[in-house]
Amino acid sequence: MKYLFLALSLLISAYSQAITTTQIKELIAQTHRTGTFHGNLLIKQNGQTLYKEGQGLANREWEVPHTIDSKFMIASLTKQFTAYAILNLVKENKLKLEDSISKFINLPRNSTVSQTEWDAITIHHLLSHTSGITRDVKRTENMSTSDYNLIGTIINHVLAGKKIIFKAPGEYHYSNLGYLLLAEVIEKASNSFYINYLKRIIFTPLEMNNTGEYHRRKAIPKMVEGYFRDDSRRTNRRCCHDASIFTGSHGLFSTVEDLDIWNRELNGETNILNQDIFRLMKSEKVTIDESSSYGYGLNIDKIKGLNRIWHTGHEWGYASLMTYIPELKLSIIYLSNYHTQDVFSFNPNHVKLQNELIDLLSQQI
Repeated sequence: MKYLFLALSLLISAYSQAITTTQIKELIAQTHRTGTFHGNLLIKQNGQTLYKEGQGLANREWEVPHTIDSKFMIASLTKQFTAYAILNLVKENKLKLEDSISKFINLPRNSTVSQTEWDAITIHHLLSHTSGITRDVKRTENMSTSDYNLIGTIINHVLAGKKIIFKAPGEYHYSNLGYLLLAEVIEKASNSFYINYLKRIIFTPLEMNNTGEYHRRKAIPKMVEGYFRDDSRRTNRRCCHDASIFTGSHGLFSTVEDLDIWNRELNGETNILNQDIFRLMKSEKVTIDESSSYGYGLNIDKIKGLNRIWHTGHEWGYASLMTYIPELKLSIIYLSNYHTQDVFSFNPNHVKLQNELIDLLSQQI
């Protein structure tokens, strides 16, 4: 009788999973038909893969379809790798979270930032988006859109341009520029290039062999083209913009399978990297609003009463999302090479899809 009960339980579980997988496929297919999803998606629950497929084209000009090892710019998902690298340097006693940014980056003589303002900004402020620094890097005529720009050169142009600090440190204000500054801190403290340090401490130990630093002039095997639809409903190719001005913030590429390796490590399913660092990244550092907080490189909130650790990403031609729901042991990794203007909205299409998936899977508890 005991074995019969076990067999029935396994049969029911397998049947339930088959139904859920079918529902997921129907939802993704519908999302693709409406034009809101083109890319690769990986969904896992309790260590089991529920969905791992691609939809649409990696290259529209040649009508090349996605494969599961297609590489995408991951945009702001880059921030969690930058955060881990900074915290690893803390573990190596090469910097402290309370260190001022001025310890690693000197103001140029013609800077519009005062030394007092600069001294007040700490590494913690940059990691938690509480530095009071403006959101984005502003291009100048001295910054090439095609050649690789060294981080220090970019920062000197930025600091010599328009005023970038608009409030004293303390309150949450999302800043891509802040993470570019952190990339320079990594280079100064580690005495190596940003990408080389990430390879040494993250990508090589985890065997994330399909993750690296994007540049439009690099020949990257299986790198997909990025596309976006403008307000006139015309589809445009990303084309010519250099991503080096977003080093530390937006500039990495990866695959859904490599990000799955990282996600399992981040959430304690494997134990190759430093788990104390991950716990620090996932702990709340600043309140965003009444329902959400930010750690280091990660958003922390609740959805349908369930804890959620996640982050979205957007770069022209690319949209990304990585989510983990501890109570469901659910992970969602979304990489797209096509987006509409909705990515600028509060609830863009890839977040809507995530919420529908969580709604579907939470019903299986």
